[in-house]
Formats: sequence, structure tokens, C-alpha cells
Amino acid sequence: MVKIMQRYSSLKLFFCFLTSVYLFTVLGCTWLPGIMRPSTSPAVKPGMTDHWFKLGSGVFFTENGQVFHAVGQAEGLQSDLLLRASADTAARRQMAQLLNKFTRNLAVRALPVDIDPFQIDLMVSELTPINLNQASIISHWTDKNSPGLLYSLCFLNLPAYKNNLVNYNGMDKFWLDVMVNMADQLHTEMIKK
Repeated sequence: MVKIMQRYSSLKLFFCFLTSVYLFTVLGCTWLPGIMRPSTSPAVKPGMTDHWFKLGSGVFFTENGQVFHAVGQAEGLQSDLLLRASADTAARRQMAQLLNKFTRNLAVRALPVDIDPFQIDLMVSELTPINLNQASIISHWTDKNSPGLLYSLCFLNLPAYKNNLVNYNGMDKFWLDVMVNMADQLHTEMIKK
């Protein structure tokens, strides 16, 4: 009986080891630079990589149309992998704030005045993760004068944002269509600010 228990324990440890190796390979490799999800429509030309970080986060009109750009930065970490991950996380955090602001402004503008503010908060909190899931880190830049400082650019285009609005199930379809139709106008107004 003791031998059976020892063999069972050994198998259990072996499967735990295999599972951890699998998770590290699948999840850990997403942090590697060459394996990151490529953007289907990059907003930055290869020769212009030193301009986007100066503009900062916001809404912009590029050759790819209306886009959301969020810039994150990290510094002071010894590991390049951790530096990149920290900069990417900061860029995604900036993108979340930008999308929260845009969605809230769009909802206040498009929805009726008597709508419950809780419903707007709920919509913003549900749509932001959906949009962040489609946002991509498309570029990194380091300043030669400041070693150890890395910038990351997170990108989402307006058509993808509007598509997520159309597919959102938490609100009446009529009001979602109104929001989709007003999204271009609000985006253009926010560019001017």
C-alpha cells in the first residue's frame, strides 16, 4: 500500500511539473518581443518611431484613420524583459483611462438625460476590458540619452471600438446605434483639444 501511495505521489508531482512547464511556455512566451501579437494596422511608420512618445496618450488621426494611442513608460529595472512588461502594462493602463473617458463622454452625450448613472458606469466597466483585449502594443522606443528608460505604444482603432459597441449586450440596441454614430464626431472633437 505504501508503494502505491509513493507511486501516486510521484505521478502527481510529475503532472504538476508538466503543467507548470506548459503554462510557462504558453503564457510566459507572450512576453517575449518576437512572439508578441502583431498589429494588423500599425499606426507608426518604421522611420517615425521617435515621434509617437512625444505626442503622449490621446486620440489621433493617422494614415490608418481614427485611432487611440496610449503611451506607457518604465525605467530603472535591471531585466529587459521586466522593463518591457512594465512599460506595456503602463501603456495598457493609460489606454484603459483613455477608453473610460471616451466611453463616458460618449454615453453622456448620446444617452437620454434620465438614464441611471449606474448603468453608464456598468457599461464603461464592461466595455473597457473588451476594448483592451483588442488593443495591441505595436511599438517600443528607448532614449539613447537615458539608458534604462523604455516607452511602449498601445494602439486601438476607432472601427474596432465601434464594433465592440455594436456587439455589447448590456444596453438597448437603439442607444448603442446612437453612440456608434456619435463616436466619430466625439473622436474628432477630442483630437482638437
